Amino acid sequence: FYVVAESSISWRTEPLML
Repeated sequence: FYVVAESSISWRTEPLML
């Protein structure tokens, strides 16, 4: 389920990392 979770929070996790 890691892939699904990443794809779901990728839009709000990527900006935070940047």
